[in-house]
Amino acid sequence: MKQVLVVCFDFPPQGGTGAIRVTKFVKYLPQFGWHPVVVCSDTDWNPDESLSSDIPASVLVYRVGWPKWLRAMHLVPSSPSNGSRTMRGNLSSKSFLQRSVVRKARKLLLPDSGILWVGEAQRTCARVLHDHPCDAVLTTSPPPSVHFVGHWLHRHLGLPWVADFRDVWTVVPQVLNPLGRLSLSLQRRMERRMLAGCNRAVMITEPVKERILEVFGSHLADKVVTIINGFDPEDFARPIPAIDRDLFTITHVGTILGPRTDNAFPEGLRLALEQNEFFRKSALVRFVGQVAPEYKARLSELEGHVEVQGFVRHDIAIDLMLRSSLLLVILPCTGESPMAYTNKFFEYLAARRPVLALVPPGLISEIVLHEKIGWVAPPDDPAAIAETLLTLFEEIRTGAQRYSVSDERLSGFDRRQLTAELAEVLLGATAGK
Repeated sequence: MKQVLVVCFDFPPQGGTGAIRVTKFVKYLPQFGWHPVVVCSDTDWNPDESLSSDIPASVLVYRVGWPKWLRAMHLVPSSPSNGSRTMRGNLSSKSFLQRSVVRKARKLLLPDSGILWVGEAQRTCARVLHDHPCDAVLTTSPPPSVHFVGHWLHRHLGLPWVADFRDVWTVVPQVLNPLGRLSLSLQRRMERRMLAGCNRAVMITEPVKERILEVFGSHLADKVVTIINGFDPEDFARPIPAIDRDLFTITHVGTILGPRTDNAFPEGLRLALEQNEFFRKSALVRFVGQVAPEYKARLSELEGHVEVQGFVRHDIAIDLMLRSSLLLVILPCTGESPMAYTNKFFEYLAARRPVLALVPPGLISEIVLHEKIGWVAPPDDPAAIAETLLTLFEEIRTGAQRYSVSDERLSGFDRRQLTAELAEVLLGATAGK
């Protein structure tokens, strides 16, 4: 069996959406002839032991910590926001000098603060490879700095390298715009260097792949491939829990941070509650995951109809999906949204519950409408959101419509099959080595 060195930032028991993709790859790669050896960070801001059970006992995991001086300055990355990472620490409680250093570091550390972790990660990988020779290295971002480890191993040790981009980096630059044009230009040069240096580059959707080729050149076409996210059927191999018929439970699983706060759902929900007495008596909206304080403030006036649960274990999140009357997905009207799926969307499909998609026209709206599994409304139109909410409420409550994705469509999102595709990419990267 071949061996692959997997270098990532988030890995169980660290939880969250950033850890799920790589966890499932590591779980299933041995079934396709690749045994993983993992080097990851020692972060633990969202511990999720339920994901740890997916890791085969034979997989060695090496955790790389942060320099002590970095921790002391509170420059260790904190919770993710739309693929980017912020610095840990409450700025308001620090001295002026500390606040100034942290703010400047956020702009000066390129591509992200994880670059300060890369050196120790490279040294750790070199030691691991000495004891456990591997046939290839797989790096998976965000943060983008993880790919610097793969680039170094490829150049200095000749290791075939596959770079997996779980998120866009510079080709849809809304997240990077606040850092200024110079930062964006420098980071684009970095991304160009990573794409040129790797043997294969994996993109998260076909439109992102097309955008990459448009920006960086069609000469990359032979090395850029697409492996989307998906769901693990084993996560849904459980008795389906009963739904509380006295409540109409709407569940959103995932983060509402950064650009994702730019939607009119709170205002649309308020209108729907005002317009329909039956909806007002039974509606409960549950947000599972991190929610920005400013978005919580907009929801606060809807007390009694909204619960913000925060981060929960992956298995609990799936249970909450299965218990829901309606699943909510929200994407803002940005350049990235039409070419993106939310990580939880595929698990929504596997849960076979109706979906309300507040998204611009794109990948998610196409599936929802084509598969007839719910309704789509503009994310920035409160009146349209209210109307769609009440339409779904009536259809679901009366049983007038049955919403369920086709087995054929669902099979294309099976994590095991997607890992088989990754195994083929790794073989292609090592061909002739």
